[in-house]
Amino acid sequence: MDNVLDITLAIVLPLLATVLTTIAIPAAIAWLKANNVIKDEARANLLQSALENAALTAIARAGGARVIPAVTSDATGAAIAYVKSSVPDTVKTLGLSDSKIADLVVPHIQRQIDRVTR
Repeated sequence: MDNVLDITLAIVLPLLATVLTTIAIPAAIAWLKANNVIKDEARANLLQSALENAALTAIARAGGARVIPAVTSDATGAAIAYVKSSVPDTVKTLGLSDSKIADLVVPHIQRQIDRVTR
């Protein structure tokens, strides 16, 4: 019985590895690309980076985190402008309005202010 199992495993495992590497994995990657999963993840990473940089830029333009104790409309406006100019394709593809960008960037600005003022 053990002999039959060993022989079966010796045949099946290399076959399974071949099927996975030549069919299943490329098919999964093709599906991810076709359904924009990979592109969406890249867009999300770009947007996240732009939001962080926008927060830093907005704070710097407002005079620094020690000067502004809370998020101001000027800082938010500067951050929105930064995001829109930094990743315009992502903003367009995701259909981000100014108010949605503000919703996303305000926590980043506040986190930067909190980090400095603590």
